[in-house]
Amino acid sequence: MEPLVSVILPNYNHAPFLNERIQSILHQTFADFELILLDDHSTDTSIQILESYKNNPKVSHVLFNEINSGSTFSQWAKGLKLARGKYIWIAESDDYAELNFLEKLIPVIEQNQNICMAYCQSHVIAADGKIIGDGTMFYNKDISIRWSNDFVVSGKSEIKNQLIYWNTIPNVSAVLLRKESLVDIPFPVEYKINGDWFLWIQLLTKGDLAYLHDKLNYFRKHHATVRRKEVETGQNIIEYSKIIRYLADNQIVQESEILLAVKRLIMLWNGQKIIKYSANVQVSKNLFLIRKKNITLINLLRIFLNSFYLSIVNRI
Repeated sequence: MEPLVSVILPNYNHAPFLNERIQSILHQTFADFELILLDDHSTDTSIQILESYKNNPKVSHVLFNEINSGSTFSQWAKGLKLARGKYIWIAESDDYAELNFLEKLIPVIEQNQNICMAYCQSHVIAADGKIIGDGTMFYNKDISIRWSNDFVVSGKSEIKNQLIYWNTIPNVSAVLLRKESLVDIPFPVEYKINGDWFLWIQLLTKGDLAYLHDKLNYFRKHHATVRRKEVETGQNIIEYSKIIRYLADNQIVQESEILLAVKRLIMLWNGQKIIKYSANVQVSKNLFLIRKKNITLINLLRIFLNSFYLSIVNRI
């Protein structure tokens, strides 16, 4: 019999957190799941830890990359190919969960066949496990009250009102995905930090989103967190510009909403303390290639790309 849930655990150099993470999965109160353990050529003691679980009856695969892939999202794609479950839980290796995570979240995604993904609220913790906040710390204070209650919304409205401007689902470990909704959606392996954001947008063009306000996930922030390192290089801005371009090219949102997103990108760009020349080139190209007829947007892009930025585009 196939498991209802496939748990994919992609790891890279998270040996200090692995046992806590794996134990929080194996001891779930909902037991109908398989666990797929993946390692992306770690250089710490991760492989020894993962191998110690290979004979556990819940563990269906333990696979080690001989060469680092350079993208956690390629590991997600690898795990999905192996998964047999109706639902997918990508459990990042430095996070952990309450033991009733699946028991609570499965009824949320099963209440409606149109729901393609469901997620819960998270505790945010430091490297030592100390709670330092919750998921609302990533949201604008004016809208954070929205996440005080459970809700189900159409995916397209969530894109239009939230995901076009910021990633309001900041940790994949808090998410349960409907596997059939992932069909024909390529995992964004070319992304470094915002691949999850891009994946949510692609998914939510297909169905609805459900949210459970219970804090069942523990999202760890520490010095090795990729997001913190990559933001300083402008990678976050590059990838956000790609997301805006995707929304525009596929006409997922209206012209006026693209305009607001571009304005937000400009503010982020101007506020970036460190942004390399190559980042300027890539962001400029993505903005310049947004092909829309709205004269306000075109004027905005022309003004923004004028002088230095426009000169970069013209030299490419």
